[in-house]
Amino acid sequence: MARETGKRWWIVVDDITPGADGKPRTDPALLSFFLQFALQMIDPQFARSFRLVLLGFPPGPPPSKLPRSVVVTDTTAQLSDKDVRGFIRDFYDLRGTRYQEPDLDAETASLWESAKGRIAAPNPAAGAPAGAMSLPLGRAVGDALFDWVEAKNEGGN
Repeated sequence: MARETGKRWWIVVDDITPGADGKPRTDPALLSFFLQFALQMIDPQFARSFRLVLLGFPPGPPPSKLPRSVVVTDTTAQLSDKDVRGFIRDFYDLRGTRYQEPDLDAETASLWESAKGRIAAPNPAAGAPAGAMSLPLGRAVGDALFDWVEAKNEGGN
């Protein structure tokens, strides 16, 4: 279907790392499927039609069968409001929506605050280390952006 439409399809899989209990959060069969899917990215024709994003992939090198040419490792350690602004700009550009720079500034600030507000302060009395966050920043930003896109799609903006 991706070739028929001429558009690139993005497939995003989250919760790949084991949970706090050490058990997989993703069905091992599903993870195996996506690792096989990733192997197909070696084929340039296939790679033109798809992008595969595996969120929460365990640290360290990718599985040995995946060539480094098809793997890009990125972390949210340096995530900032500039990244959020870039997402908003790309979203509007892809939809052909006109926008003004001050509008981008306001939406970026609002989304960034929404994401930071999703990071609840952990309770040190319950054993949480001082300064720890209960929800990683990347996850909080992702959740805020997801909600924002849903609202835009429902509102038609």
